[in-house]
Amino acid sequence: MKLDASKIKNILVVSLSNLGDVILTFPVVDILKENFPVANLHVVVGPKAKSFFKDNPHIAKVHIFNKHDSGINQLRWVLHLRKEQFDLAVDLRNTAIPILAGAKCFTPLWTVRAKHMHMKQKHLNRLKTVFQFARESKERYALFISDADKKYIDILLRSDGVAQERFIAVGPGAANTAKRWPKESFAQVCDRINQELKIKIVFVGDQADKEIAKEILGKMKTRAVNACGSTSLTQLAALLSRACLTLVNDSAIMHMASYLDVPTLAIFGPTDPAKYGPWGTKAKVIQRDIYCVPCEKSGCQYGHECMSDIQPSEVYEGAKVMING
Repeated sequence: MKLDASKIKNILVVSLSNLGDVILTFPVVDILKENFPVANLHVVVGPKAKSFFKDNPHIAKVHIFNKHDSGINQLRWVLHLRKEQFDLAVDLRNTAIPILAGAKCFTPLWTVRAKHMHMKQKHLNRLKTVFQFARESKERYALFISDADKKYIDILLRSDGVAQERFIAVGPGAANTAKRWPKESFAQVCDRINQELKIKIVFVGDQADKEIAKEILGKMKTRAVNACGSTSLTQLAALLSRACLTLVNDSAIMHMASYLDVPTLAIFGPTDPAKYGPWGTKAKVIQRDIYCVPCEKSGCQYGHECMSDIQPSEVYEGAKVMING
């Protein structure tokens, strides 16, 4: 569809709720901002993702959708959106929000997706139902890293003795415990990277990951920095952008590293990397080729071999190649 950019004054992007899922929608935001630079860009997200857009000069307004609200409160909320008079609405949740908000042009309520299509591509294809963009944006408008965020990370790394040295950002957590590689395995790889490659380790994640990193540190022979729970989402982005490699499970941190195009080595178990894998230009996935993978289940009726069988030596060699390559 050919849209007249001069007539598009207000745009609504209905994003998702989980942090990793929201990051996968960032390329859509970037394309819209690049092609409609003077339009006011509004974003709908769940409560947890609000801080992604804090102080972002490219986002006019963030609207918080709480799926746990009562039906009447949700109706009041969406009717309040009508006051913005949106010219274009891109709904990545497949809801009736654009219709109820009175958008003049909006994505269809339902589209067909190929079985193994990556979620990022799914969102881009949905955008194409209303706007045939020429290419993805090279600029990152959706995630704004302020000078204050960069300064905070400078101070954090200096205080922990990392300073200007190379470091690997290690994300040992994941919202789903089935996606977590064993702590003992992380400890072995981190020790070897530190001892043989002389590269420091910085554990990253939220407050819930802090205890996981602490347990890994307790199993390590070398020192590392536990920065879990010490950064906001945008400060975490500032930290990741300085890492020479990100070593992660399938998690929101993996998607953030992908968006920032930081070299990423991702450890996959029950999920399908064809749909949810890292999507940066410098990414590699390690996954076992066994009969039950990918099951895409949160629990395991067997022995969780898809994760426990991945050897620290294999992950170390993969990290070494990516660092030296």
